[in-house]
Amino acid sequence: MRTPKLSIIIPVYNVASYIEESVYSLLNQTVIRDMEIILVENGSKDNSLELCHKLSDCNPCIKVITTDIADVSTARNCGLNIARGSLIGFIDGDDTVEPTMFEELIKAKEAFHADIAYCNFKYVQLDGTVEHRFPDTGAVSEISPSELCYEILMEESTSAPWARIYDRSFFDNRKFPERMVYEDHSTMYRWMSEMSKIVHIDKPLYNYHARIGSITNGFDKDLRKYHDYFYAEIGRLDFVYDYSNLDSLHKKKVLRYLIKNTRVVAAYYVNMLLKNNDIEGARKIYRYYLDILDIRRVLSSPFLIVKTLEGRHKFKHRVSRILESLYLDQTILK
Repeated sequence: MRTPKLSIIIPVYNVASYIEESVYSLLNQTVIRDMEIILVENGSKDNSLELCHKLSDCNPCIKVITTDIADVSTARNCGLNIARGSLIGFIDGDDTVEPTMFEELIKAKEAFHADIAYCNFKYVQLDGTVEHRFPDTGAVSEISPSELCYEILMEESTSAPWARIYDRSFFDNRKFPERMVYEDHSTMYRWMSEMSKIVHIDKPLYNYHARIGSITNGFDKDLRKYHDYFYAEIGRLDFVYDYSNLDSLHKKKVLRYLIKNTRVVAAYYVNMLLKNNDIEGARKIYRYYLDILDIRRVLSSPFLIVKTLEGRHKFKHRVSRILESLYLDQTILK
């Protein structure tokens, strides 16, 4: 059997309404003859698995594997375990890609001898409206790892693994963190900071489809999402404090942004724990967040001392308002 150049891994979970459109967008790739498509079905409650087998029966380049663990990282890691291509790409089972996306990524990566190539994406709303949030100049250029790391941390670039291609060897000592929500939010910026050369195509070739029931929806009632997002944000904050490849101006901007983000997430998380009568859990997060700011304030520059003090004050004020709205004693978290 011919060894494919490119392996595309698609986690499949309850996407019966979308998986065929997603796979067809891959079958229409201009480099389809050099591709294998790995569908990793992970415990769907709908007929996604049946559709996966239907697609593979008609297309020899499609492989279907299954896992009982309903976890996107586990699915991606399972796909990596059997991938035969020297290059790796990912798409989500409810998204689509433009016909030339992988050809353009491969050409850009090879032309620049880069570790990773990536492109822009566009949002496709529920009503079909297409929203462009990024430029579309078509320019292909090298970007430094620290610059991409900065853009990811500032959420100017996605932390998702899709819309990129990687060398297979990239994953020899890297795996997606399993059984964790927002796994890419906690890893991609670190991975990109470890690269030597990255190339970017300033063109939206990936189509991110907004869906009801996706991971980024239903946040308000899911404590696990609050937990994982909070600790992912703390991880980002710790990383930037110690990351030496950002100049002082960019470092200040990122830290200002992350201190605000962690404050908001921590307050919402405390709020949800209190609403679930988990006083001890709320107290733990409250104290943990303030302790982190105290530690970093001691180690910081004058600028960051001011920002951490502001963060403490605003966080305490926000939590105080939450306690008031829930008719709870203001000293309950002390």
